[in-house]
Amino acid sequence: MKDYVSALITIHELKTMAETLQHQGYNDVMQQEMNFIHKNNTWTLQLPPDGKRPIFSKWVYKKKYNTKGKVEKLKARIIDKGFEQLNGLDYMETFAPVIKWSTIRLVCMLASQCNWNINHLDVKTMFLHGELHEQIFMHQPKGFIKPWKEHLFCKLKKALYGLK
Repeated sequence: MKDYVSALITIHELKTMAETLQHQGYNDVMQQEMNFIHKNNTWTLQLPPDGKRPIFSKWVYKKKYNTKGKVEKLKARIIDKGFEQLNGLDYMETFAPVIKWSTIRLVCMLASQCNWNINHLDVKTMFLHGELHEQIFMHQPKGFIKPWKEHLFCKLKKALYGLK
């Protein structure tokens, strides 16, 4: 485990984005998030067409604790402010695939009765795989604005958390 996890500053003590970027732990996880985004070709930088209004994004931070109550790892996600989207203009319908608890219980019961093994899978960046058909533009994330391209916006190719 990295040294910065044991000597954490609470997120409430970090007043500005500059302070957050200087905090080694949060800086590392924010960079990892941006690496996932770029690796998955989530957006391109370009100007929006006339009349297309870019939405804003924000960083969300979370601490994961172990069973002893100590911080085990830090998480940072870039999310877009989907509440700024307008129905009929920025999106036509919403869809969020989820699994019902009754289905999980049924599979566990079958596995138990049939002596099947159950494996758990956690996909960190599943949200990055949802292809978009609408034209959605977003302001570049704070702390990661490309030099000499400050006037450009992120044209989303794939969904981010918060998008409708």
